[in-house]
Amino acid sequence: MNRAALLRLVLPAVLLWPAAALAADEDVEQEVARKLAEALGEPVPEQEPEPVVSFGTVVSARRFKETVFESVRAVDRFGPFELGRQAAANMPEALREMPGVMVQQTNRGGGAPYIRGMIGPQVLVLVDGVRLNNSTWRTGPLQYLNTVDPWTVEHLEVVRGPGSVLYGSDALGGVVQLFTSDPPRPGAGQWMARPAGGFRWSTADQGLSSRISLAAGYDNYAVVGGASFKRFGDLRAGGEGGVQPFSGYREWDADVKLKLKPASWITITGAHQTVRIGEAGRFDHPDEPPDSRKATFYDNDRDLTYLTASGRLSCIDTEYRLTLSHQQTEEVQVSRRVPGDDLRFAGLPDDRWDRVRTVGLSASGTSRMLQRTLGLTYGLEYYRDWVDSDKNFSDESGYDLLGVFLLLEYTLQELGPGELRLFVGDRFSWFAAHAPDVEQIGEVDIANVGNVNSAGVQYLLWDALNLRFTWSQGFRAPNLQETTQVGDTGEFFEIPNEDLGPERSDTLELGVRARWRFIGISAAYYFSFVSDVIVREDAVWKGATEIDGKLVRRRVNADEAQIQGVELGLRLSPLRFLHVTASGTWTEGNVIDEGHVSPARRIPPFFGRIGLRFEEPDLGVFAGAQLAGAAAQRRLSSGDIKDSRIGTEGTDGWWTLNLRAGYAFNERNRLVLNLENLLDRRYKTHGSGLLASGFNASLLLQLGY
Repeated sequence: MNRAALLRLVLPAVLLWPAAALAADEDVEQEVARKLAEALGEPVPEQEPEPVVSFGTVVSARRFKETVFESVRAVDRFGPFELGRQAAANMPEALREMPGVMVQQTNRGGGAPYIRGMIGPQVLVLVDGVRLNNSTWRTGPLQYLNTVDPWTVEHLEVVRGPGSVLYGSDALGGVVQLFTSDPPRPGAGQWMARPAGGFRWSTADQGLSSRISLAAGYDNYAVVGGASFKRFGDLRAGGEGGVQPFSGYREWDADVKLKLKPASWITITGAHQTVRIGEAGRFDHPDEPPDSRKATFYDNDRDLTYLTASGRLSCIDTEYRLTLSHQQTEEVQVSRRVPGDDLRFAGLPDDRWDRVRTVGLSASGTSRMLQRTLGLTYGLEYYRDWVDSDKNFSDESGYDLLGVFLLLEYTLQELGPGELRLFVGDRFSWFAAHAPDVEQIGEVDIANVGNVNSAGVQYLLWDALNLRFTWSQGFRAPNLQETTQVGDTGEFFEIPNEDLGPERSDTLELGVRARWRFIGISAAYYFSFVSDVIVREDAVWKGATEIDGKLVRRRVNADEAQIQGVELGLRLSPLRFLHVTASGTWTEGNVIDEGHVSPARRIPPFFGRIGLRFEEPDLGVFAGAQLAGAAAQRRLSSGDIKDSRIGTEGTDGWWTLNLRAGYAFNERNRLVLNLENLLDRRYKTHGSGLLASGFNASLLLQLGY
């Protein structure tokens, strides 16, 4: 038996052993004593207080509220306090401290999360339940997560592992869901008006960010609206990295959210978000010959409007949610040659733009029956894209995505001292891509159907132990680039493939969460088999293998890959005011081609964080230190080597020391100071085109009435 196979057998047992030992300690004995006393009619012995360690509540793992500790999925949450302490400049940077997530940045105006070896359109992003992903998202790292204003996000959740049964296409590596702030409820018969504002300043980029907002309401009706303004200068890297040209950008945002509760069984929410990002530069090829270097600037606009009706029907023990949304995104890309060392613009610009209008309809519900031992989560989703484009896609291209899903959960409540939960789910999906008039090709129509499944078993031992084993499938439907971007694409002459289907994955996962008093641990091992990976192959068009000197190629489902990984987490709260956190993530990926094994592309190295925090809520103060780092990544694919952001040498290992402190005057007023990369180390995260910030001091002030 080789070492890798032995690791797969031994590692889960090693991970589960300390959890089982913890769960079998005093908390188990106390619960058994309590149940025995109840059965004999004797006084119930006093129990120890609930564990100090708390994991919070989430809704993304199963589309209804549950605690992180009891979830059958690998899920984590950052709430208002975690986000407030980070005081991140943008949304990608707000994910940097999330366990199991590494953030890649090609430029400062963007950023994409690595989750379980997946990135870009292989990770689904939702904003208040509405898909941010659309059919024009190209493969690889993307900047669109930055089109969400961090000032407006109240909390965020990350589900690691395939989520396609509940969320559809793109949820291969995981699901990132961002929840914007609701207006506070005034109370029965009461008026409310609350102005608020915020200001953030940082030294490494001379960045300024500000926010003003006003919440108002009466009785069960409330509204909140605001605007944000940001300006970031060129970012200074650590050590001898210097100031990175064209890394700054500007942004303004506006938003409004209305919440009505006309009856106990329904809440109506209407919202609009506007984001405008301008002149976000990218210059990640500085080592190219002077005559071929170029700087690219992106303008990214996003407008989202949605209306949601949600509530609970107590008579049938059902929670429901209906959402109608319209989202428009527009990207303008301007590239210019940068000859010489003075980085002055010269030559003709290369401009292109895309505009996507998306209408979405989502209906979902969760019902309980058989004395709440049987749970059903079900729903339907439909999204339609209309695309106008210059150079990238044919005008009036369209894309449809439809899905129907069902997740069943059954609980065996009297199985020894704990309970056993069984899960099974299924989703039927259909997608269709259309391009009306492609030069040299004509009309293109491609459609396909399919389904994905999931199953799992979970054992819960009170609030002490959660053991879970799951099998889940994910998929990513081919996007417009892969289906309709055909003809002369610059490098090749591409032809359509009517049989092109989605990329798929099957993931087996073994996980544990355990807590005992002030100790909480989590661990997971997963193995994913990725199939039908979309690649290019040589083809023939009208009897020719070349058109105008360019090879004829088409997209096909061909490659296979295997990705495995381990995720570890630790939380300690030995004292009410003292907290220790630690996390580590290891990932390995291989491509399988006719028996030949080679490294998969864009696989992050081992990375993790350890932090110590002092927090005294009664005094409103906190202070902490954090050590973050990643190992070197020298195991590279041929695609990595060709990528100038990685290159032949790969990515060096790194670590940084960070300090933060803050004071909360009251619930709505706080001051936070962050000192990042205290030793001014020069580094970058794997796959990034931008060096990370050198020493950076940032100050956040939030004021509210």
